[in-house]
Amino acid sequence: MSSGYAYLGTKKNDKELSVVRLSDYTEVNTLDLSGNSDMTAISISDNVAYMTRKQSADKEFYAIDISSPEGALNILGSADTDDDANDVSIGTNGNAYVASKDNAKELYVFDTSTYSEIGSLNLAGNDDAEAVYFLGAYVYVGGKTNANEISIAQSSGATSDENIYNDSMQNSWSLSNNNATVDSASTLMLNSGTNSLSANYADQTAYVRYAKSFDTSNYLNLNFYLNTVSPWAHAVYGDDANGASDYGAEVTMLNTTHADFIYNSSDFLDFPSPDMASYKTLAQGTASYINAGGGDFTLDENNGDISDYEGKLVYVEFSNTNKKLKLKFDDEAGPFNVSFVTNGKIELDKYEGTTLNTISSNYPVLLADTKEIKFKDKASMTVNGLIFTGGEFKSNDLNGGHRITLNGSIVAETISNKLERVDIVYTNDYHTSPPLYFSPDYYGQDFDIKADVGTTVFLTDYLAAGIDNDIDTWELVSVPLSDMNISTTTINYLQFEALDNQEVNLVTWFVDDIQLTGYSEPSDYSYDGWFTSSEYDSGSTNATWNSISWSASATTTDNTIKFQLRSAPDTAGVPGTWTDWLGPIDVSDYYIDDQGGETINTTHSDGTNDQWLQYRTFFTSDGVASPVLEDVSIEYN
Repeated sequence: MSSGYAYLGTKKNDKELSVVRLSDYTEVNTLDLSGNSDMTAISISDNVAYMTRKQSADKEFYAIDISSPEGALNILGSADTDDDANDVSIGTNGNAYVASKDNAKELYVFDTSTYSEIGSLNLAGNDDAEAVYFLGAYVYVGGKTNANEISIAQSSGATSDENIYNDSMQNSWSLSNNNATVDSASTLMLNSGTNSLSANYADQTAYVRYAKSFDTSNYLNLNFYLNTVSPWAHAVYGDDANGASDYGAEVTMLNTTHADFIYNSSDFLDFPSPDMASYKTLAQGTASYINAGGGDFTLDENNGDISDYEGKLVYVEFSNTNKKLKLKFDDEAGPFNVSFVTNGKIELDKYEGTTLNTISSNYPVLLADTKEIKFKDKASMTVNGLIFTGGEFKSNDLNGGHRITLNGSIVAETISNKLERVDIVYTNDYHTSPPLYFSPDYYGQDFDIKADVGTTVFLTDYLAAGIDNDIDTWELVSVPLSDMNISTTTINYLQFEALDNQEVNLVTWFVDDIQLTGYSEPSDYSYDGWFTSSEYDSGSTNATWNSISWSASATTTDNTIKFQLRSAPDTAGVPGTWTDWLGPIDVSDYYIDDQGGETINTTHSDGTNDQWLQYRTFFTSDGVASPVLEDVSIEYN
């Protein structure tokens, strides 16, 4: 049961999961899993139901999102066991422990963030494991045997993670690429919110290698964070056939935080493409569509042609795409708040001291589908927004002290030595998301992971939902070392390598925080754990929770106690929908002042929908001693 609902695993083939609302004992939802195998057990942790089933042609272990009991029940992940999965228990370490009929692995261990197998245990004999429970530092396994009805297990392994790369090279690990050099053209360090490694491969045999003679026998997983590369994440993105040295002093990055955000892509075939039809429809809806026919078309501010479109996206369509949209600003300062889109060329003129702003971060300020964008006048101008062209960006007509100041970024099919006298101020505002009506909206391909020994594995085998299309999020990748067949041997390097069959789009990616991870050596106490209180009914729909305090002993810097709270409205005598677990500020922090010196989160103290309360206590230990929680007091009105 959880939050006023009961969750049942059933033998019924069309609803292996049944949700019953406890206020009226009504079945309100079901979930049909593939196959006909019966469910065997269910365990709930937060808003996830972890379920096991008899051996199936599909999977035996499932994680189901139950955050909306009467809404969508989505499968978050699943995994195979080689026989019946009989029971499941969720550990405080974030792992799921599954009792199995498998004679070689009576106990499976799955990572609940990746749903991948990270460990197993072969119990003595051939009898089944039928029950499992995680408590403290141990896993208790109930077996169908006359010899060992109960087995008690504890994880073992390394005392700490082995950091390979965390914003810099760690612990004597060295970095090289296929040219045996560090920080060369195909390996560069940059700042993308966090310090990460970008690998931009020049050919299909390129690799990035982390080298160190190292014993992996105490480690279970290779973990790292992945972020796919997008043109929108760079100040300048395009094919510079002549090399970045062509820019010289002619292009200046004024924001040093993003000074390395110049991406020179060679021979890429997956260049982003705008959906011109959608832009046309948008402009037609605001009377800013112009059918320019087969000749050049001029918008001249001397006649008020540009300011007439203030606040609009202007779409200019040519029957001959070699024709130009000429923008003449009459040297007016503006600012002009207009975005221009065309299937032809764009030529800007008469812009001394002019400022041109995009109408929205959702749209480029200048877009030429497949043709060039050219700054023609020998004058200075400020442009705020994204400049996109499927052709060439040109600013070579400028001279002397005249410069273009771009507060934004450039994405161009071709940027050669025609990019001159441009000052680029690039900020996070321009890579939070791609503009509307572009595809593809991200760049990320597959690569191999290998060591000097063992088996090569592939990135996409460990991304259940595929490569994350969101360039603003880091995706955790966890690779069991057992999959690489190096679990008990010494390695000399770990290597990320472009796929040999990558014929079209070469691999480009960001990785961060590369670690070998394992489990702590057996100790007297678990290194971490939590306790969740019973549900407390204040008896009032207007309850406000003011402060939490507690008494504890044996706390030290390494042995700590902290809290989070959640509340719920009353629903016919049981808790309704719970809030997230919150600290004083949000989901990421905790109450740490045992004297109640922190203000309760406003979500729980506004007198609305907070009749029920629950607390969760988090413990950390050095393994030698344990903090002791003696009492908890919560003051409320």
